[in-house]
Amino acid sequence: MVVGLLLAASWPWTLRKIPDAKATIETKLDFLQTGGVLVFATLACLVTASIGAVILARAAREEYREELNENLKDLVTETQEAIKRKNEQA
Repeated sequence: MVVGLLLAASWPWTLRKIPDAKATIETKLDFLQTGGVLVFATLACLVTASIGAVILARAAREEYREELNENLKDLVTETQEAIKRKNEQA
């Protein structure tokens, strides 16, 4: 994510020299290629960071679900044992 943001912020320095209208087609194509690579690299970094965030969120949700089920199981077990103890005392 940080790399993507740095790439996005670096465009003024990366694309510093805009070719003149009188520049050769090769110079203009080189400028276009540099800009395209910058945009592609920025998007690739940001998409990769987004995918990583989704994977981490899913893992955290799964961990939370497992812990919730374990806590619910413990609660039911403890409640059943408490009821059995209460019935045995009565």
